[in-house]
Amino acid sequence: MPKYATETSKEEGKSISAVLVEGRYIRSFDRWKDAFGKGYGIKFGEISGITPQTLEKLREYKEYRDKKIVHSIEDATILNYEKVPTFANKKLLEGARDTFPLFVKRFHESTEKVPGK
Repeated sequence: MPKYATETSKEEGKSISAVLVEGRYIRSFDRWKDAFGKGYGIKFGEISGITPQTLEKLREYKEYRDKKIVHSIEDATILNYEKVPTFANKKLLEGARDTFPLFVKRFHESTEKVPGK
């Protein structure tokens, strides 16, 4: 079990499952992958129909989601300000719109194959 989840559950008097479900543990993409790998035996890189490029895009979008979003005076949304700024635009939003449903669909299909389901 992840050390973070066990420590948080003790500190807050919650079950480990509750901590994991609340999403505190699964915020980083790598932890997300590890949780599903250990919990269900599903390896993201082996999900049918999901390319390495799709996983990389998913990682990028997840990182944008987890970072603070900065709005400029002109109300342009900056998705990451630690590196060269990435601004939200139509192409990026369309990419996310296409990537997430594809991943969710293929991931769901993978969970249907998990033994004992």
